[in-house]
Amino acid sequence: MIFRDWLKKNTVRDDAVGDFARDVGMDLRFPTADSKERIQSYLQINGACTLALDAFNAAWTECKK
Repeated sequence: MIFRDWLKKNTVRDDAVGDFARDVGMDLRFPTADSKERIQSYLQINGACTLALDAFNAAWTECKK
């Protein structure tokens, strides 16, 4: 499944992944490419905190199972 589509389905979660999904939904510049490296680079360049990076990694792992 495409990561961004997966995130859209997980915005109602009451955890860090849900918070991340909601933040991504509001970010019009968030990468549409389904590349972990590209998304991680985007987050780092834009100053994502450790908690956001952890939530991204958790979401990515869950999505790609």
